[in-house]
Amino acid sequence: MKIIDRIDLTQNPESCSQHPLIRLKNIIEKLNFNEAVEVLTDNEIIPVKALEIIASKHNIELKIVESNKQIYKIILFKNS
Repeated sequence: MKIIDRIDLTQNPESCSQHPLIRLKNIIEKLNFNEAVEVLTDNEIIPVKALEIIASKHNIELKIVESNKQIYKIILFKNS
């Protein structure tokens, strides 16, 4: 699996047009087989549950790689 991008969702963006969730959505829509995106999220800002919903909507798999209290490192990938 090749990580093609990394997105940090641990901070609130300055404006909506720069929101990392928009960037994440655009990236996962274009993921090919065996490609992945690494996501760092703060569960109080963008919950892991929200990422699970986004992933399932786009037929993307989600794997939690690390967690430290409320910070999660997640890999979203297309496996088929």
